[in-house]
Amino acid sequence: MPAESNILIYQTEDGNTKIDVRLENETVWMTQKAIAELYQTTPQNITLHIRNILQYADKRKYSCYFSIIKKEGLRNIRRKLIYYNLDIIYNIAIRGQYFEKINKLISFAKIHGLKKEYLEVFPIKEKNFEEMLKDSLIDIVEIHQQFNIDKYYVDFYIPQLKLVIEYDEKHHVKQIEKDKLRQKVIEEKLQVEFIRVKEGQEMKGLNLIIKDLLKKKGK
Repeated sequence: MPAESNILIYQTEDGNTKIDVRLENETVWMTQKAIAELYQTTPQNITLHIRNILQYADKRKYSCYFSIIKKEGLRNIRRKLIYYNLDIIYNIAIRGQYFEKINKLISFAKIHGLKKEYLEVFPIKEKNFEEMLKDSLIDIVEIHQQFNIDKYYVDFYIPQLKLVIEYDEKHHVKQIEKDKLRQKVIEEKLQVEFIRVKEGQEMKGLNLIIKDLLKKKGK
């Protein structure tokens, strides 16, 4: 990893906290402490989320060490700290339901040059549905996961069908009104259709997607 990075100062919505954010290799990098400050939770809570996420992700791909200089007493000491990229930060938001905070961070990073279109998601249930979806539609349509549409990320996007698929795990219940507003904005602006697949109703959702495919392919 190159030593030089574009270091940005992100200010939380309450204006009381300023956080160092690194922009490197078209993604965002933050320390565990910075992520805790972003989500206004404890470092121990972030550690637990990261440990659970890294059961399903290669740590070498989603984390790296950066050298920083810290003033300790009268001396400037160079130390290496571990940073985690936007995929990990995003997955922590999913687990901790920090949706508003992660969306504001992504918007801030895009203003400053973030070009990342896809974000990896590691929840097992969504991963299982992704495999089911791809196995069913292999060689028929192209499926993009965690695709950037306008200022939002959606779970799955099939461009040939102008179709967005959102997989709603149980935690989505707490943000249902925000999800409806987000869906309406995307539908009206980009003329796409939505299919929402609820946790526990994967086969029903897959059948709706296949029916939509057959209807549009038959036109």
